[in-house]
Amino acid sequence: MSELNVMSLKIRVGKRFVIVIPKEVRGKLNIKEGDELDLLVINDSIIIRKPMSLIEFIDRIKPKGKC
Repeated sequence: MSELNVMSLKIRVGKRFVIVIPKEVRGKLNIKEGDELDLLVINDSIIIRKPMSLIEFIDRIKPKGKC
């Protein structure tokens, strides 16, 4: 089972309702300018997530150890 890694930060909504993703989050998730992100609205919450590529998915599910 994977470990839950939580980071909680406050951000401000700017002019034209723009939000800036903090540098530490961009670095941790390897988000680059022009990347597409998923935005989910669940009840009164907003979740922004980086979609997982097929290669990342395969790397995540393949058994550890001998290959």
